[in-house]
Amino acid sequence: MSIRLIVILLLLWLARQAWRRLTQPEPPKKVATMVACATCGSYIADDRAASALFDGKRRHFCDTACLERYAKGERLDGPQG
Repeated sequence: MSIRLIVILLLLWLARQAWRRLTQPEPPKKVATMVACATCGSYIADDRAASALFDGKRRHFCDTACLERYAKGERLDGPQG
């Protein structure tokens, strides 16, 4: 009898967990903000971009090589992030 009760309680608990997962709304998905590399102009997600301050303004770069090129004076004439 006690094993049957344990099995029933376990099944009820599993059903409750399944119901919670099915009825709970999904959290909103984070949309990545894209920024342009200040050196080459390629776009990269803001959270993956290297960045540094130049002339009091934050600049974004696709990698550290572009950051170093920018620091040496190679700059893009197009959009700057």
